[in-house]
Amino acid sequence: MCSPRQTHEPQPGTRRRTFLRTTGLTGAGVAMTGLEVAPPAAAVPASGATGAPAWHPDPESPRFTLAVMPDTQYLFDGESIHPAPVEASFRYLLSRAREEDIVFLSHLGDLTEGSSADALTWSDDHHPDQPGHGSLVFHGDKSTLRGAYLRTADGAPLNGASFRSGYTIEAFLKLPADWDSGRNGWSAPLSRRGRSGDAGKAGGDTEEPVVTHSLSDGHALQWAVYPLNQDGAVTNWSHELPLNTWWHGAVVNDGRHTTLYVNGCPAARNPSTPATGLTTLGLPWLLGGYEYGGKIDQIMHGWIGDVRLVDRALPVHDFMSS
Repeated sequence: MCSPRQTHEPQPGTRRRTFLRTTGLTGAGVAMTGLEVAPPAAAVPASGATGAPAWHPDPESPRFTLAVMPDTQYLFDGESIHPAPVEASFRYLLSRAREEDIVFLSHLGDLTEGSSADALTWSDDHHPDQPGHGSLVFHGDKSTLRGAYLRTADGAPLNGASFRSGYTIEAFLKLPADWDSGRNGWSAPLSRRGRSGDAGKAGGDTEEPVVTHSLSDGHALQWAVYPLNQDGAVTNWSHELPLNTWWHGAVVNDGRHTTLYVNGCPAARNPSTPATGLTTLGLPWLLGGYEYGGKIDQIMHGWIGDVRLVDRALPVHDFMSS
């Protein structure tokens, strides 16, 4: 239940660039994450079916799982990366696809060179209200820029989506007890590639990506995007998220304004600035990775559970956590 202090009228826009100036972090990268919903034809069929029609997930259901998989091409790249996370994930998908309405996302993945075999691993740990009972564990670190992240395929329909009529973006996440602001701050569960300057946006830091769902150095959630109708960024902020705890974050845009929710409650700083859609350069979304200046700048350190992108505003009672 939301406490009174967690429910606020929209506030004037708080720009990330201004915030960074006041905290001495100007130029620091922001981290985010992103996903696409694959067409039903890409779904994994239920195992053991004989003669029955192929099963497809229900993309209109308010509860379904996005199965995010690394690009299986790396299985043929020698011994640099261990295949265990992919193999375990495939086994889970085949056994639970029908039960948990899993949408399978193929041709995702990218790994930083020199990362260890456990840079991205599968875990049974999950938020108690999460539809899918599992998560991906990202072991990123900016001090040596190591770790793994996922990305949508080149040319994926989601890459060009502008969400002009609105959107809802949800993610379950947990940050470990050893999360460090210097090594792990300004990382992202979800982001969209593409410099804001390349998109013709001159009202902010032109090296920033056009969309980012980030974690500040104080492990607060940040939604910083360049809408279609603004030359600069519009930013939503949450409170500091205690470590070693599962959280559900949701961003809802009705075509006019954006509201960030944490565990179903409106965040403290939701701007009143009009914001329509999301700027795109047709480039991939990143899950667990964040770009600054067109290059990977930070990688997530923590757990990411189910993630969902919907092309309309959903009410709180239709969130995956409900």
